[in-house]
Amino acid sequence: MTTKDDASDHGFGLMKMRAIAKKYGSVLDISYDENRFTVMTALKLLPEKKNQ
Repeated sequence: MTTKDDASDHGFGLMKMRAIAKKYGSVLDISYDENRFTVMTALKLLPEKKNQ
């Protein structure tokens, strides 16, 4: 939901965030009420690659 004039051009960032969280087995929680929109995430870190 948006209050912006062209709603069809909004919300794509959330779809990308969901896809990234799913790809890496991470957490994404989105909530809202009449006063606040909240996005919380916990992304898993990948192990560091050793230089060879």
